[in-house]
Amino acid sequence: MLEGTTPLTRGLLAAGVLVFVCGSVGSVGVAAVAIAVPTVLSARTEELLAEVPAEVDGLRKLQLARDAHYGSFIPCGSRGDAVRSLTAEARDPAKDPAAACLSSMLGWSPTERLLGAYWIEVDAATADFTVYGVIDADGDGDYAEYQASARETARLATLPGVR
Repeated sequence: MLEGTTPLTRGLLAAGVLVFVCGSVGSVGVAAVAIAVPTVLSARTEELLAEVPAEVDGLRKLQLARDAHYGSFIPCGSRGDAVRSLTAEARDPAKDPAAACLSSMLGWSPTERLLGAYWIEVDAATADFTVYGVIDADGDGDYAEYQASARETARLATLPGVR
């Protein structure tokens, strides 16, 4: 695959830098552009991660509004359903089984396609709830998990390096 490349190009590729070379046989000049892949991927990962705390806080507000109107919290979904619904591509909320309960019971209607997955657990003993959101933005199989409750807004519940 790297046949015909220069030692410099192979070194840049090994260091995680993507190299594009442009030129033609008939032209004298050849231009090379190097893009730092880790920087681009890091920015994309942060963009993907931004959805989850925002949606977790939105679900928290809906749960608090439901409590104010009906006097109770409602559980929706499960970790297993949420994790099974995660895919590498964004999902239509209307077709996402993990989002169905949240939509029907709380009126949750995200305007964008979903990258994360969400559920709510209720603890009857403490009369509290926890909204969960998970995502695997870097595709390594380790889920970044965010949580919120009646008393606190979304916070990262996994180690900070988990994306």
